[in-house]
Amino acid sequence: SGEREDEDDMTISASSPASLPAPSAREAFQDDDTTDPISTSSTDHYNYCEDGPSISALSAASPLVSDCRTLIDNLSAEVGNFSYKWISCKQHALASYKSCVFGIEHIPANKCFPWTTLETGNGDIIDWIEDSIDMWGGVVGDDKQERVGSWGISKCHNIGFRGDDYLPVKWGLYHSDGVED
Repeated sequence: SGEREDEDDMTISASSPASLPAPSAREAFQDDDTTDPISTSSTDHYNYCEDGPSISALSAASPLVSDCRTLIDNLSAEVGNFSYKWISCKQHALASYKSCVFGIEHIPANKCFPWTTLETGNGDIIDWIEDSIDMWGGVVGDDKQERVGSWGISKCHNIGFRGDDYLPVKWGLYHSDGVED
């Protein structure tokens, strides 16, 4: 399956079932095994997506900011620079560390073609997580720990053989299932 782990518990996965948060509820999506992390020796982070608006989904069930900051550190340094080429028809959990998961999907799902392949860079993921922490991070719940949850709409590079150069995506920062804080 498309999963690898480093010694610090960071998981880059295409096989984890996940759901992206929405303002009123979390929406469930199925995952598939088509994520392909591509490693390079370049010193630059890859950015293949345009900026777009984000929306808070902060709740007591959101991931810990500390876990999301570690995920940023791992994406920046320990894992290196990479891009994901992913078939866009289903949701993908692209990167995670403990309670913090970053996932993405092509929208609208009913306009998805199996040959549409989208690309997302580690720079895109880092930027979205950092911006989410800056804009939406806060203390919620009885445990008084800082948490962050958000989702947004953007466009990512289409490297498929047909269609537009950039296609719309919905990304989300959410809590992994089965991980206690």
